[in-house]
Amino acid sequence: MRFDSVADLAGWALQHVRKPDGGLFTRDEMRREMLRMESKGALVLRRYPSGAVSIAEVRRGCL
Repeated sequence: MRFDSVADLAGWALQHVRKPDGGLFTRDEMRREMLRMESKGALVLRRYPSGAVSIAEVRRGCL
């Protein structure tokens, strides 16, 4: 799936991912979490010249 931005990808992920305590992420928290997972190497985002992004790879079962 291809999204217009990391924020849009985060919006999609909000429907599928919960915090470890079972609570819900806000859209901004999810965007920061995705960028954190990318920086730690757990998530590989494919970035397009248009600014769009997609998930290229998920490592270590993070999602």
